[in-house]
Amino acid sequence: MTILTREEVLHIIETAHLEGKMPKFFGADLVETEQRRVQLGRAHLSEADFHRAKLSGAELRQADLSNADLSDADLSHTNLKQTQLKQANLTRANFQEARYDKTTTWPTHLSPVEMGAVCED
Repeated sequence: MTILTREEVLHIIETAHLEGKMPKFFGADLVETEQRRVQLGRAHLSEADFHRAKLSGAELRQADLSNADLSDADLSHTNLKQTQLKQANLTRANFQEARYDKTTTWPTHLSPVEMGAVCED
């Protein structure tokens, strides 16, 4: 896995957006990073390691977080509409006031409402 700093993540996002592309972080190690209010919408984050990451208020609309490790991560107040969370590790993740819609895919054993997320269909 590649270990990235906040500045490197923001640079990758900015470069991809300038080129009209989606940022890709497949398998990136973002353990304990602070990415509050970062724009990661439509990003490919499959299998990324966000263990204990601070993502409060992040824009994650249409992001692919399938198989990502989001254990102990702060995802409060994030936009999770149309986000893929299939098989993601969400153990002890904070989803208070995170927004999702009917197209958001969650691991089958979890209830987003019980985790504090709010459905906005």
